[in-house]
Amino acid sequence: MSSPHHIQASTPAVDSTDWLRVTLASIGDGVITTDLSGRVTVMNPVAMVLTGWTLEDVAAGSGTGIQAVFNVVSQESRAGVENPVLRALRDGVSIEMAGQAVLIARGGTETAITGNAAPIRDAKGDIAGAVLVFRDVSGQKQARDALRESRARFDTLFDTSPVGMYALDAQFRLWKMSSKTRAVFGDIKDLIGRDFAEVLHILWTPEVAQEIAARFRHTLATGEPYKYTELSEIRKDRDVREHYDWELHRIELPDGQHGVVCYFLDVSARVLAQQAVRESETRYRRLFEAAKDGILILDAQTGKITAANAFMCNLTGMQAHEFLGKELYEIGMFKDIEENKAAFRDLQTSGYFRHDHLPLHNRVDDEVEVEFVANMYAEGDRMVAQCNIRDISERSRLEKALAAQAEALAVQARSKDDFLAMLSHELRNPLAPIRAAAHMMRLQEKGPGAAVNPVLQHAREVIERQVANLTRMVSDLSEVSRVISGRVRLEMQPVDLKRAVGHAIQTVSPLFDQRKHAVQVSLCAQPLWALADPVRLEEILVNVLNNAAKYTPDGGRVEVSCEHLTEGDRAFGLLRVKDNGVGIEESLLPRVFDLFTQADRSLARSSGGLGIGLSLARRLVALHDGSISARSDGPGKGSEFTIKLPLMVSQTDPDGVPSPLMITIDGAIGEPGTGNPKAPAVRVLVVDDNVDLVTMLCGALRHSGYVVQSAYNGPDGLSIAQLWQPDVALLDIGLPGLDGYELARRLRASESLPAKVHGQTRKAGGAARMILISVTGYGRDEDIIRAREAGFDGHMVKPCDFSKLEDMMAAPSFRI
Repeated sequence: MSSPHHIQASTPAVDSTDWLRVTLASIGDGVITTDLSGRVTVMNPVAMVLTGWTLEDVAAGSGTGIQAVFNVVSQESRAGVENPVLRALRDGVSIEMAGQAVLIARGGTETAITGNAAPIRDAKGDIAGAVLVFRDVSGQKQARDALRESRARFDTLFDTSPVGMYALDAQFRLWKMSSKTRAVFGDIKDLIGRDFAEVLHILWTPEVAQEIAARFRHTLATGEPYKYTELSEIRKDRDVREHYDWELHRIELPDGQHGVVCYFLDVSARVLAQQAVRESETRYRRLFEAAKDGILILDAQTGKITAANAFMCNLTGMQAHEFLGKELYEIGMFKDIEENKAAFRDLQTSGYFRHDHLPLHNRVDDEVEVEFVANMYAEGDRMVAQCNIRDISERSRLEKALAAQAEALAVQARSKDDFLAMLSHELRNPLAPIRAAAHMMRLQEKGPGAAVNPVLQHAREVIERQVANLTRMVSDLSEVSRVISGRVRLEMQPVDLKRAVGHAIQTVSPLFDQRKHAVQVSLCAQPLWALADPVRLEEILVNVLNNAAKYTPDGGRVEVSCEHLTEGDRAFGLLRVKDNGVGIEESLLPRVFDLFTQADRSLARSSGGLGIGLSLARRLVALHDGSISARSDGPGKGSEFTIKLPLMVSQTDPDGVPSPLMITIDGAIGEPGTGNPKAPAVRVLVVDDNVDLVTMLCGALRHSGYVVQSAYNGPDGLSIAQLWQPDVALLDIGLPGLDGYELARRLRASESLPAKVHGQTRKAGGAARMILISVTGYGRDEDIIRAREAGFDGHMVKPCDFSKLEDMMAAPSFRI
């Protein structure tokens, strides 16, 4: 497109107005004339279209100035530019519009224009006005912009192409290259414009460089494209083998000459992956054939076998080719075709199937038990199922033998527990009347006007001590069985370890007194609150203290201490029991807490016991999340036991801590309890088939002021209770005719009958009720639970501590 017409100084105006109008209308450029003041006088149609003004609009009023009609801004900055007409009027010269300008029409339309303005002179040569000629160059601008954008896109695509690209010019110099190419060429500087043959010799050996250069020159000369698959050579600069796919094509460069473009793709990862796949397939085939499990490959759609390894052949007695095309039921697996199809449907649905004990019938009609595991996975473009079959016949046989052995051991364990329970019960039955008889002897010694016989008093004390020893051993047997089997229950609550130590020392004090031991107690100043079962905690401490008392010769020394220990952010209470007794041999220290383990038990050094106490203490400490340890410098040098228990976070004395129910198992013989009501009107029924126990217990109760009746079997006990309505009933469990549980249930069922409690008549439906206490040789957890369910208020294990029995009788609000 040519530039707008350049206008020179004009001659005087021609009178032919029509000729001028026709001429202006035929011009393809916009033409505007103005007078000397810059008011528009003439506009041709093109000018009116581009500016949005008409002659009528311009002529309205006193005329419109050129600045309003011809509103021009800079294309780049959008800032207004000096109107060329005004400058032509001012300077009297022709003005060319510099650069690209944008004409903003009256309606806001923008048009890229170029043009020039010139003054109009009259016959005298004076400036009479100006003429402006301009044209729409939007098409040219768009073409130029498109060309720039095209080149920019080309450069961007060339540079960011996922395929490496570079081009050579006609002189075999690098003309353009992508970012991938720069990365491949490495640290070579100033690549653009560099001779390509020189670059090749930097990267490759001379032979490879010459071969590549020859290919490029051939394509450049002939236009014949070239494609090379997997150029695999070792780079000189990197000392590694790289793999490329590349192509050469001749192209025409912007200067009209020919060049060569190279497209290449680094396929090193693909080549390495293919090598790895080949190696993996080799290893897989080797493992497949050498595996010690049977392996089958199935088609995932049909379920038919496509491969079988050698072990599978040995397992079934079939040859490898005989498996091909068969389904699993056809080679002896699964019961029939329907079971086979059901298993395969599960495999297709979830991608996994397992059968732990699947019978497999081989060719010799033997049944082999196998473990069958199948998984679905993709193999190339198809899905397959791999089945691993393991012969577990021997394992299954061992599992069955082990299960049978475990059942036999469980039966033995149950038999042992039953035996211990029965042994405990049978031992407690004779101990109960003996303890009651000793208690009667103690009461007689303190009666009014009683004369103390030193021989009888000593005999009574011996009986009490030995009954206590026997009772403790029976209790240990029952207790260790519960702890080992995990049936022990802990009633956890805040407990001050200092108080627990004091109670335990008080419990063991008769043994310390008997052995004439000096006991030194050292307790820390502040309370040590731990979350523990107070009964079990005292049991732990009593066992350790008993051990110190037994294994320290008469007149020895026992030191008991309690202290606070901090480790990191945790606090512990340390309870130590140290003696100067027989000590512990080094070989025995690791086993001192094992069940039934004792030190030397020769006749000269026997200390009695069953070797249960320390084992029981360790297990109970572990249930409290604590630890217990033993230390000794050797025989004759004493021993020290340390119990470590975690303390509560808050070390303040908790308010209102409830006392838990204390199920009395074996209390030591002591003075009558303060809870003895001494109320003559309190009536007590004793029901037990042990005549000696009934005689002794009833005598002790009567001596303490109770009104007592007795029975020796369940039916008689029920009749007496319903007629006599006692306040308290002490019932044995193993009663003839009607056991204690059933007797308690029937008594609870007849609670609507009126009865006297502590001398007051209880109306039917009243709040008071008969207190039922089971006094039995059965002390297992399940026995206590059954007693609670039957309606008992309390549970005591023979032989009873009479004072504790009185406390229990006087406290009708307690529960088991």
